[in-house]
Amino acid sequence: MNMTRRGFMRTAGVAAGAAAAFPTIIPSTVLGQGAPSKVLTVACVGVGGMGLSHITQMADRKTVRIVAVADVDKFHQKRAAQLINAKYGNGDCRMTGDFREVTRAKDIDLITVATPDNWHALPAIDAIRNGKDVFVEKPLTLTVREGQVLVEELRKHKRIGQTGTMQRSSEGFHRAAELIRNGRLARSSTSRC
Repeated sequence: MNMTRRGFMRTAGVAAGAAAAFPTIIPSTVLGQGAPSKVLTVACVGVGGMGLSHITQMADRKTVRIVAVADVDKFHQKRAAQLINAKYGNGDCRMTGDFREVTRAKDIDLITVATPDNWHALPAIDAIRNGKDVFVEKPLTLTVREGQVLVEELRKHKRIGQTGTMQRSSEGFHRAAELIRNGRLARSSTSRC
């Protein structure tokens, strides 16, 4: 086949234009924010009151997919899994009574921890050591030393950790703080927890 320089440039230009246009004809579900590779898989450890709240808040988000629940209470496990399965229209949600089954699972990216307070640190630290990011309900840990270890593990394994402080972000609490700071409420001399 004989090709002139001009013919070659024309063919190369068409090929380059087609290559540049190619990503625009691929649906955003393949390469965009909703792509399967950009969806975080989540396991919820402790799915009683606050854990169930986490599930209802996350289940509508397109960037996460809840795939497992862990709770020592089989009733809590079943109720949470049923809620998740109903939301996603399937029966795929795994249930376990041992948090290690989800903190060590290779297919999970993020762990939420909403166990009783004295059990926050153990599943969170195990998750971090196994390459997971964590969201932990308040209080983050029961003791200062547990908190120090948790932070050390986050840094060592280069993971992300967050603790829940929902009241501090609620509008009513912002308004109350504003009223106090501006002297609109009586000055408090005692605080009890």
